[in-house]
Amino acid sequence: MTSIFREELISGQHSLLHTESYKSPNSIIYVVICMVMPLNVLEKSMNKRVSLVLKDSRILEGKLVGYDDYMNMVLEETEENDEGNVRRLGTVVLRGNNVVSIAPK
Repeated sequence: MTSIFREELISGQHSLLHTESYKSPNSIIYVVICMVMPLNVLEKSMNKRVSLVLKDSRILEGKLVGYDDYMNMVLEETEENDEGNVRRLGTVVLRGNNVVSIAPK
């Protein structure tokens, strides 16, 4: 495990899900599976475009301009993609519990 990753794990930026080790003739290989914490993704995505998948399977894409500890978000220049139909929404205030996944663009 690299020292940078170890520091991020200790500081709470990642959550360790699983660790495995494999032996080969000359070395031991460690596989670490982790999850990036959602608030860290939001912090790094401020004023950048993000793609959100909502509970009802809609996809919103827009520029993240604000969020809070409950993952409520404010997006600008937002577009909704629903089964191939694109609709411009402009500025959107989104309740965090409707979000299934967050992907920086």
